[in-house]
Amino acid sequence: DTNMPDLSKHNNWMSKCLTPAIYSKLKDRKTPSGYTLDKCIQTGVDNPGHPFIMTVGLVAGDEESYSTFSELFDPVISGRHGGYPANAKHTTDLDASRLRGGDNLDPKYVLSSRVRTGRSIRGLALPPWCSRGERRKTEKIITDALSVLDGPLKGNYYPLTGMTEETQDKLIEDHFLFDKPVSPLLTSSGMARDWPDARGIWHNDAKNFLVWVNEEDHMRIISMEKGGNMKAVFQRFCDGLKKVESTIESSGSAFMWNQHLGYILTCPSNLGTGLRGGVHLRIPLLSKHKKFNKILADMRLQKRGTGGVDTASTDGTFDISNSDRLGSSEVDQVQCVIDGVETLIKMEKRLEQKKSIDDLIPKEAATNKTTAKICGIGKSCFELFSLKYQVNSNSLLTTKLLCRMARDWPDARGIWHNDAKNFLVWVNEEDHLRLISMETGGNMKAVFERFCKGVQEVETILKQQGCSYMWNEHLGYILTCPSNLGTGLRGGVHVKLPLLSNDKRFNSILESLRLQKRGTGGVDTASSDGTFDISNLDRLGSSEVEQVQCVVDGVELLVQMEKKLMANEEIDSLIPPAK
Repeated sequence: DTNMPDLSKHNNWMSKCLTPAIYSKLKDRKTPSGYTLDKCIQTGVDNPGHPFIMTVGLVAGDEESYSTFSELFDPVISGRHGGYPANAKHTTDLDASRLRGGDNLDPKYVLSSRVRTGRSIRGLALPPWCSRGERRKTEKIITDALSVLDGPLKGNYYPLTGMTEETQDKLIEDHFLFDKPVSPLLTSSGMARDWPDARGIWHNDAKNFLVWVNEEDHMRIISMEKGGNMKAVFQRFCDGLKKVESTIESSGSAFMWNQHLGYILTCPSNLGTGLRGGVHLRIPLLSKHKKFNKILADMRLQKRGTGGVDTASTDGTFDISNSDRLGSSEVDQVQCVIDGVETLIKMEKRLEQKKSIDDLIPKEAATNKTTAKICGIGKSCFELFSLKYQVNSNSLLTTKLLCRMARDWPDARGIWHNDAKNFLVWVNEEDHLRLISMETGGNMKAVFERFCKGVQEVETILKQQGCSYMWNEHLGYILTCPSNLGTGLRGGVHVKLPLLSNDKRFNSILESLRLQKRGTGGVDTASSDGTFDISNLDRLGSSEVEQVQCVVDGVELLVQMEKKLMANEEIDSLIPPAK
C-alpha cells in the first residue's frame, strides 16, 4: 500500500504490530464518530521512539477505536501489558477495606503517598478527537458531578480559561496546576487543540483530592497526602471515585468500561485500572545497589524522580509505583505497592547497618499470561517527556505547536544545498520549500542576488515540469502560515549591539524601523552577549527588494547608534520617529 508509513526505524509497539496486511485491511475503516486508523497511529509515526524506551505509539479517539481497529490494538495491548489475551477479563475492585496494612509506612522513608487514575465519559470522543462542543460537554458533566460532593470531598473548580493570576500562583504553589502539553507524543495526537478551552482543575478544601478535567483523559482523579498512610489515601480515592461515578450515572452518563479492557482511556498503556499508586521513598543506599532495578522489576514496581516523569533522583528519593494496570484489580495493584515499599524499607535499614539484603531480594516474577506485565522503564506514552507541575500557564501563549506538520516524520523530508553551502532548500518542513541564501560577513547585496537567482531558477525548472508556485495578486506567495504571506521573506543579519540593546528605547527603535529581533540561536531564543538576529518585520504589502532594503538601511542606522554609544555620545538625533 503506497500510503503505509515507513516504520523501519521505529521502536514502539504500534510499529512492531502494524503489518502491511493489517494496514490495508484497516485503513478505510472508521469508527461511528469518524476516527480512522491513520489518526490512531499518527503519534507513533511522528515519534519513532528510543532504542531503550518502548512507547505505545497508538491512541484511541473514542471508545469504539479499540473494537473497530482491534486487529492492531489487540496485539499492541498484549505486547504492552505482557501477554494479555484477546479473550481475557479484567478485574475491578474498589473496596479499600480489602487492603492489608499500608496505614503506617515508615515516615522516615516515605515522604508522601498518592493514588491516581483516569476516567472517560461514554458517548463522547476522547481528547485526541473530540470537538470543542464535546470537550465542553465533558467539562459540564464532570463539574456538575463534582459540585455535589460534600463533607471532606467538598471543593471548587478552577477553569484554566480566564484564570486569575492570583489563582494561578496559588495552584502552582500547591503543585496542582497542569500545563499545556508540549510533548510531541501529545501534540501529534491532537491532544493540545484549543488549549485551554474547557480544561480545569478541581480540588477539595483539604487539598488531598483532585480532579484534572480534559487533560490527557476526560478526567484524571488524584488522592494524596504527606506521609505513609497509603490506606487512607486509597480509601479517599475509592470513596471519591464512587461518589463521582454515582452522580454522573444519575445524570444519564457513564464511564467507559468493559469486561475485557476495564476502564477505557486514551492510551492503551492505561487500560484496566488506569491506576498509579506511588510513594516518594527515600532509599539512598538501596538505590545505589547494583540489583536495584532488577529488584523493582521483580516486585512489579517502577521508579522515577520526584519531579515527575523522566526526572532523575539527586538524593536517593524516588517516586515508586506499580508497573501493572491491566489484568489485576485496583486493590491488587495498591497492595503490590504497599508490600513492595515495606520490603524496600527493610532493605534500606539493613544497608544502613551494613548488613546483607540477599535474603530479602525476591525471586524473579513468574510470567502470568492473565496478568499485565510491563518493563520497568515502560511508561504511559502520554506521560513520557511531559512537564506537568510548577509551570506558569502564561507560557501557554508562547508555546509553538507544529499544527500536525510533523506527521509521518521524516518521510519525504530533506535538505539540499549547493557545493558552496551558501544556497539551501529545505523540503517539506513547515512549507513545501524553504529557500535560504546566506554567507558570513556583511555583503547582504550578494546574499540577496544569489537568493533571487536561485528562486527564479527553481521556479523555471518547476514550470518546465508542469508545476508552479502558489501565488495570487492579493496575498502574494501562498504559504502555510498567514504570517508569511506576501513575500514569505525574512532577511536577517547577526549584528552585535551590546550597548544599544541595553538602551531602554531599543525595542521602540526596532519597531520604528520595521525590524524585529531574536537571539542568534533561532526563534524564541535570547541574546546573552548583545548579539541579535535582526530582520524585517513586514511580509505582506511590500516587495522583496523593499523588505531587504529596510533591513540594510535599518542595520546601517543601528550600527551608527552603537558606534555613537561606544564613543559616549547621544543617539537622540538618529532615532527615527514612530511609524
